[in-house]
Amino acid sequence: MKAVLSICFLWGLFSQGALLECYTCVGEECKTPKIQNCTAEQDACYVAIAEVILGSSIVPRQHVMVKQCDKVRTCWDKQLSLSTVKGGSYRANIKCCYTDLCNNMNVSLPETVESPPNGIHCPSCFAFDSTVCTEVENLTCTGNETKCVQGAIKISTDPAEEGVPIIFQGCATPTACQFPVPLPGISSEHMHLTGEQLQCIKGYEDLTV
Repeated sequence: MKAVLSICFLWGLFSQGALLECYTCVGEECKTPKIQNCTAEQDACYVAIAEVILGSSIVPRQHVMVKQCDKVRTCWDKQLSLSTVKGGSYRANIKCCYTDLCNNMNVSLPETVESPPNGIHCPSCFAFDSTVCTEVENLTCTGNETKCVQGAIKISTDPAEEGVPIIFQGCATPTACQFPVPLPGISSEHMHLTGEQLQCIKGYEDLTV
């Protein structure tokens, strides 16, 4: 009986020790992350950095870094950028790793460089406090943004609030078509953004190129 209890005790210690540990934080730079004990289902760590420019003087630029536990099957290890009319843009870089406290790495936003048109045009709009695009323009895509997307977010000053709806269309990198939905929330001391939808839609090639 004592042998059985000893085996159970040792197994319990082993099981607890096998749980992954990741750094966790949310903020502009995450300078003082804490250590998080992941659940048995969480077998990955990640670090993500994102920047949102809504192209509106009502909402300031949002920049945030997130470190947390995740699952291998859902951790999205990619970069993404998209652009809309009125100067709106979204850039993100997410890195996944699979050992204790591995998400202490530094990650950077995808670079913004002046790129030539790539021959793709997309319908584009940006509508604040609306769920419908009423004014759609033709946006010339550049660089690696070769897909057309439509997305919807909600923005608030408090994560507990419902949020004001925003809908947009524009150009994006192909990774946007694989982005997880619902989108991860982005929080800062001023604003909270919640992603409701992001999907690729039909655009058209510039036949004169």
